[in-house]
Amino acid sequence: MTTKPVTATPSTTAANVAVAPKTASSPVMQILCAIALTGFTGFMVNHWRQQLTNHARDLEIAEQQQAIAATETTEAVGTPVEVAVETATLTAAESATPEAVKITDPAQIEALRAQVYEQLDRGWTTVPTFSERLVYRVSVKAGGAISSYQAINPVAVKALGDTPLAIAASAPTSEPVADFIAIFTPTGSLQVNPWIGDATP
Repeated sequence: MTTKPVTATPSTTAANVAVAPKTASSPVMQILCAIALTGFTGFMVNHWRQQLTNHARDLEIAEQQQAIAATETTEAVGTPVEVAVETATLTAAESATPEAVKITDPAQIEALRAQVYEQLDRGWTTVPTFSERLVYRVSVKAGGAISSYQAINPVAVKALGDTPLAIAASAPTSEPVADFIAIFTPTGSLQVNPWIGDATP
């Protein structure tokens, strides 16, 4: 009489038990990987979007200053008598900006920009009576005090009293300064950004 060996059943059961946890954990790992990939993708998209926004803002500031320079040049060619009168008024109304050493450290410039904005925004308490934006070049000392300003467009000369610049400015200085462009709009908003290039007509 022949006896059949019975060794297949325990071995097969052990294999099934060993494979079961791997099969169960596979979907969990896939979900975790998908979540991690989604989070990383979102972070990178937001980072790129922020970089594009910053670049677009810098381009807009540069374009604004170029547009101001082009407008002033056109006005000078088209109405020489009016520009001559405005220039005389401008010289009397503004503080002269001496040739001072320029502050170039980006971190210091950003800190000064925030201080200038705070000073002008706090001091601008009148309701705008002008219909065009007022554009000024503002020079600021290392301590944050406004040393001088210069009107860039003719309406900025006429409406100087609607701004706090004449009160905030102390006196021209030979100390290092940082230059900013300050724009007062008829809607009551204020923009202060680092001065880029020389947009003075």
